[in-house]
Amino acid sequence: MIREVAHKRYLSLISPESHALYISAWNHAKSVLQLAKHSFINRKCQNLSNSNSSQDFWHLAKNISNNFTSSPRPPLFHLNGTTAISSVSKDELFSQTFVNNSTLDDSRLVPPSPPPSDYFIPSIKVLHNDVFHVHAALKPRKAYGPDGVPPIVLKNCASVLAPCQAKLFQFCLLISTFPSCRKFTYIQPVPKKHPIALTSCLSKFF
Repeated sequence: MIREVAHKRYLSLISPESHALYISAWNHAKSVLQLAKHSFINRKCQNLSNSNSSQDFWHLAKNISNNFTSSPRPPLFHLNGTTAISSVSKDELFSQTFVNNSTLDDSRLVPPSPPPSDYFIPSIKVLHNDVFHVHAALKPRKAYGPDGVPPIVLKNCASVLAPCQAKLFQFCLLISTFPSCRKFTYIQPVPKKHPIALTSCLSKFF
């Protein structure tokens, strides 16, 4: 309410003083809203502490994500009660959670035997027509990886990119090297058994 009044006053009488009052009211409203959101989340989480249903938890998490935060990931809570708000602190908390919940023990697994010395891979010919069809069949709404290249660009520019990509893929096979920048992956933590790995579409093509 105060923010709207300050905004109307600023529009009716534009001056440095009215602008300063509007900015102050806007910052105050933003602070109050954030405190209200965090208070609501903390209260709901307290209510869920006695619940044994995981469905109740993810239902609340989805509602919070859709209605109470602008970030794709809402504030997260450490075991000590502190809140992870920044992207870096959220990533560190997710990473530590995955590490703590990992029960994979590969200490007794025997590594695979190397191929025989006379083993070789047959020559592979990359045709730009094959690459074009892979580009054209791409779903434009699919998520993209760390390279930031949207799938819709690759799909719409398939006729131009296919010959270049075919040459690049053929060269990778020739020198037995794949660009390091194409090996990075975004890990998207989601409420599933395993997190989702977002890889470059060009790497998937190859």
